[in-house]
This record gives sequence, structure tokens and C-alpha cells, in this order.
Amino acid sequence: MLAKEIKSGAIVTFQGSPCLIQSVSVHTPSARGAATLYKYRARNLVTKQKVDITLKGSESLDEADFSKRLVKLMYTDATHVHFLDQPRSQLPWGRRRPWPAPSPSRKSS
Repeated sequence: MLAKEIKSGAIVTFQGSPCLIQSVSVHTPSARGAATLYKYRARNLVTKQKVDITLKGSESLDEADFSKRLVKLMYTDATHVHFLDQPRSQLPWGRRRPWPAPSPSRKSS
């Protein structure tokens, strides 16, 4: 993907790690023959660190093999975080609760 094609929200591979582009700034020098510089502020998705990337207009970065999906947090334990993949989940009980609804408590006088 050429530098001029990279937009905010794109996920690219930089130094072997996937990075989410957060902001783009274009600097066009006033001198003749000088190349346009594209400066990106990105977030490394592995280490969560901010990364500054500067490219000339003719340089490129590879698009990361990455997909965004709607998930729901199910639970966490000491070593793992467990998510439910929303679009692909087909629960056998449909939209009903898998457990009985709590019965209303009765107050005695």
C-alpha cells in the first residue's frame, strides 16, 4: 500500500508488527523536486506503544492480515481472556435464557 493511500484506521505491518494508523500528516516541501513526506502516528497492536512512521510518497507499507469482528467478553481467569464471537455464535436456545428466570420473592406479613 503506497504512502499516499494509507488513511487513519488502516492496519499496516511496520517492523514486523501490526500497527493501527491513528493520524496522518502530509508535508509538502517548497523546493523543486523534493518529495512529499507522509508522517503517521500509529499504535503497535502487540506492544501497545505509539510509533511514529515517516514515508516518502513513493514508499509503501504492507497491509496487515487482520480482521475486525464484533465480540462479547465472556469471562477472564488468571491467564486468559475469553470472548464470544457474535456473528458466528448460534446458541441452541435461541434468544431465550439458558436458565430459568428468577421467581419474584413473596413477602409474608
